[in-house]
Amino acid sequence: MNLDEFEAQVKDALEVGLNRLQTVTLLVVNLEQQLESTRQSIQELTQVIDNFITAEKQKRDQD
Repeated sequence: MNLDEFEAQVKDALEVGLNRLQTVTLLVVNLEQQLESTRQSIQELTQVIDNFITAEKQKRDQD
């Protein structure tokens, strides 16, 4: 292997590595968005459950 071939292989390997890092970064951003959406959904569900429990306790206390 001469110097030019070595340089070409190194550049190719770096390009592959950088492309993979970019892909991972995009996947992490997407995952963070999905986690935030899931957090909001769970928070909303918790509020619905709390409201239901409060309403049921009020009904029970009125009886």
